[in-house]
Amino acid sequence: FGFDHAPEDHRGQFNLFAPRSSDSEASDESDSGGGAVAEVPLVIYRKPSPIQESLAPAPVELWWMEELVARPAPPITRPIEGPRLSFSTSATELRMRRLDPEAWKLRYGQGVVPGPEFARQATAGSRLPATVRGTLIHTVLERLEAESELARILGEAIAGLDAPESETLLEPGSAYREALRKEIEAVVRSEEWAHYVEGEHWRELPFLHLLGPREWRLGAYDLFQPGREEDAERVPRVVDFKTHEIGAEEVPDTAATYAIQAAVYREAAATILDRPVQVSLHFTHPNVAIDV
Repeated sequence: FGFDHAPEDHRGQFNLFAPRSSDSEASDESDSGGGAVAEVPLVIYRKPSPIQESLAPAPVELWWMEELVARPAPPITRPIEGPRLSFSTSATELRMRRLDPEAWKLRYGQGVVPGPEFARQATAGSRLPATVRGTLIHTVLERLEAESELARILGEAIAGLDAPESETLLEPGSAYREALRKEIEAVVRSEEWAHYVEGEHWRELPFLHLLGPREWRLGAYDLFQPGREEDAERVPRVVDFKTHEIGAEEVPDTAATYAIQAAVYREAAATILDRPVQVSLHFTHPNVAIDV
């Protein structure tokens, strides 16, 4: 092929798409509309000169981008989601997941307890660990019925603590124990506490709220007052006691970090009662209550 006619056109190269004049059979099929195309080996001849030495850059056209349509990534390219560890979630877990994702992953995803909680230091310090302090105050406020019982219930709560490193700090007559007693005493003498325990109420009341299929919220109210339907001004109230050792000026900012917890408490109680519910945080150290 290529020797029975001029192997090149006037530009010095063979036209790949030129019909073969010597192939009558292929021409007949093409003319008849049969659509058959003969596969013929091609040999391209090129003159020694001129030789193409450079390529001209093709113009960049971006019109085709206007035709692109955004679509979801195919399933095979999406991240694999692990199975849910539990169908129930607490307000504490939701708060930690929002404020400290790494700590949430360790505690709830991998079951790792922080070192200071897993093995507390045996040396006595100038104050109680936050978890021990919180457990102690909550225990007293849960069991206290009258102010006269405060000293006895505080002693029983201290005796029930599993915190040998705090025995010296909380021994009878110690300054820290007396300061702790006065802190709790100020709370139970406050006007807010009088409203909390007036009439029907529950302390450490557990709840379980179903949001949707396999999605539960669980927790416990430190103090819950259902209110009365005949008293429109006295709406149901959830009170959560916070034992942070902070000043009164720090209360608003600290309370803002508990917005998730307040929402969980409010939604659960409002669903049960079918009424609006008020959530209050009572910070025991400065003895300040704030609605959230």
